[in-house]
Amino acid sequence: TNVQGCDMRPNPRSAASLWRALDSFPACASKNSSTFREVFYGSLSFGRHVTSGHLVQQRGSSTTNVPQPGSVQLGVVAAADEAHHVCGIIPRKSDLCDDIRHSEILNTEQSLDQDMTQALAQRDFSKCVQVFVHASKHGHRMSALAFNSLLSACATAGDVECARAAITAMKAQGVSLTEDSHFELVRAMCVAGQLQEAMAHLIEMQDHVHSGGSISPSARTINLVLGLAARKGSREQAMKCVQWMQQHSLAPDASTACALMRLEGRLGQASEVQVNWERACAGGMGASPAAHAARVVALVSCLRSRDQSRSKKRATPRTEHQLGMVCTALDEMVVAFQASKQAPERAEETQAAWDAHHTWRRYMLLACNSVLSSHADVGGAGQARALVSRMRALDLSPDSFTYNELLRVELQQASPEWMERTGQLVQSMVANGVHMNAHIYTSLVTAHARNDNLPEAKQTLLRAASQGVVLGEHAFHAVLGAAARAGDL
Repeated sequence: TNVQGCDMRPNPRSAASLWRALDSFPACASKNSSTFREVFYGSLSFGRHVTSGHLVQQRGSSTTNVPQPGSVQLGVVAAADEAHHVCGIIPRKSDLCDDIRHSEILNTEQSLDQDMTQALAQRDFSKCVQVFVHASKHGHRMSALAFNSLLSACATAGDVECARAAITAMKAQGVSLTEDSHFELVRAMCVAGQLQEAMAHLIEMQDHVHSGGSISPSARTINLVLGLAARKGSREQAMKCVQWMQQHSLAPDASTACALMRLEGRLGQASEVQVNWERACAGGMGASPAAHAARVVALVSCLRSRDQSRSKKRATPRTEHQLGMVCTALDEMVVAFQASKQAPERAEETQAAWDAHHTWRRYMLLACNSVLSSHADVGGAGQARALVSRMRALDLSPDSFTYNELLRVELQQASPEWMERTGQLVQSMVANGVHMNAHIYTSLVTAHARNDNLPEAKQTLLRAASQGVVLGEHAFHAVLGAAARAGDL
């Protein structure tokens, strides 16, 4: 009442506090269901609309207590995780459902499964959350399939709070957690970069198995955490994951090999990258496009290790040697890529062969872009241009990352033809249907400003604004510097 009297809108945390207070007095809450209704409906109309991943924010003007379609808020679900009410006490209050008038009422587990699966296939993560909250509000039981679809949506968005709320709801409704449930929860933590939380959950799963539980960490779940440890450069945590796989008699797969190579690349250990690659090949895991790309990317990462961060503009003997290793790895990947183009022997293998080749193309482009970035780091314009010509010969279409690295190479050159070359790159980009992103616009603005071409720098800024591309402060600082040098107040 004090909050409302001060003209302050309640937030999910205040709603959670109210739920906890009502939970402390169950007799009072059961006698006064209108209090529950007011808290529940009021929390659903906060006016701040947050979809999964907190990607959309808007202010609402409606103050009605009945939630409107599309007004579901992820913060409410997170608050319910603390109080255990959205899928615990509230659905059992039949009087809460009597006055609900909604055009979409979910009646059966089958319809819930269909709605959740369809929303997930359309990558409509906010719809997944809406189905979850609507089902909870109407007291409908959700199946493990529907819950796992919700968890998958939360994991893709990296929303750990919503994923935890779904797990709490499963336990409250007596739905058994599956291996997929644990996998999606861990994936949410990994997408969010929460390494310690993911490690803690694996330890909790192990402790549960030791106490008689039936679900132990799977290889794919451990590989998720191993991959996150590799991205963060944490050898200690990565080795724990490897030990867990050995303890549970889980065989390493291509994902394990890729993660270990990325780890050594992150730490700048090119020789260890090669060792892990040889182990992967000996174990039959080196033939996958992901393993080839991981090897190339890891070797490129070695070029950016801390002890070489100051020598990007000049090629030292060490960088030349490691560039040779990178090129060798790329050559071997190209051979495997070309072999994937071979026509299948039987007609029924056509679709599978096409899918495999499409996967190869995706990883091939990733590897080429990574090598192109290494050439840009050392100012190797000739090597970069040759690599792009090779990409075209392999029928690989350059993407925005490719053009950004090419621009970075050209803009490092001191030749007077740099404006002509960048203009040709921009024209090629437009012709190939590649949209100019913030990185490309920033590179162009900075280059024009550095060469004191103030009119062209301002025009580039205006073009970016007209296309809705938001540039960072670096681009504006560059233009301000050029204007200051020109005395243009």
